[in-house]
Amino acid sequence: MVRSINIKDFKDIIKLRKINIIDLRDNYQYLTKTIPGAVNAPINFLLMMPDKYLKKDEIYYLFCQYGKQSIKACKKLSSLGYKVINVEGGFFEYDAVF
Repeated sequence: MVRSINIKDFKDIIKLRKINIIDLRDNYQYLTKTIPGAVNAPINFLLMMPDKYLKKDEIYYLFCQYGKQSIKACKKLSSLGYKVINVEGGFFEYDAVF
C-alpha cells in the first residue's frame, strides 16, 4: 500500500517544517518550475539507484507531473524499505493550488 498525502495537507506540512521533497520529473521540467526545496531525481534514475538519492532512515515526499509516476515509484521504493509518501495530483495540482 502506498502512503499518500493530498495537496492541502502537503501545503500545511511544508509551511511548518523542512521536509525532503523529490521531484521525479525530467530535468528540463524541474528547471522550468518546481516546488521550493525539491531535489530533482528523475524517476528512471531514482529507481535504478535509490541509495544514491535516498536514506532508509528519512521520509521523502515524491511527486511527478500528475501523480501516476510517483505512485509507481512509491510502490517500488516502499518494497525496498524506503519511507516514501506520494503527493497526490503531482506538480499539476500543486501549481493549481499555490
